[in-house]
Amino acid sequence: MVAVRSKSHQVHVGTDVVVKVIDAAGHSRLSREIALVSHLPAGMTAPLLAEALDHGGFDGVAPVFAEIDRASWHGVVPNGVIKGLKAIARGAPSFARADVPVHADCHWGNWTARQGTVTALLDFEWPRFGEPMHDWFFLARFSGEHMQAAVDVITGATGIEPDCLRAAREVRAASHLVFDLGAEITRGGDPAELVAALHELVVDRVWWKK
Repeated sequence: MVAVRSKSHQVHVGTDVVVKVIDAAGHSRLSREIALVSHLPAGMTAPLLAEALDHGGFDGVAPVFAEIDRASWHGVVPNGVIKGLKAIARGAPSFARADVPVHADCHWGNWTARQGTVTALLDFEWPRFGEPMHDWFFLARFSGEHMQAAVDVITGATGIEPDCLRAAREVRAASHLVFDLGAEITRGGDPAELVAALHELVVDRVWWKK
């Protein structure tokens, strides 16, 4: 097996298996995954949960507005950005679907591929029932300079109008960022990077660049 880089765990990849070693001390995630072992579907490393977890993702517009208000109370986000976030949220559906299994953390570091075939899907911290847009959003968001190419591929594969996809991803970006901002402030961290990301989302309209 070959050790690979991971932000939070020791990960080793073999020809047909991926092993993740986690420090159990104070790790609620490990406790949760152990408790769920008996419910594992064949071939999965965690169950697809019927109930939503506190994942910070988009489940509906009301929680997003609540987090935007919370961000404004902290005084670290400029008023213009707060107004822009509310404008984005107003275009969101009241509730997200919850009828399709999603990974919900499907960025590029959480899966492996070989010769055009996905060989492993990793890091099942937030699997649940949601809608495909949750995973499409993560794939595009973490594509860096290739984001537009990822958007084009997803658009072609789904047949959904590009502007509809962009709007759906924009509200999910707003949702994740304001939830992360609240969590960062609560634990006494530095919110500067998240504030900058919110500025990029609202002012630079990064999801609408072509």
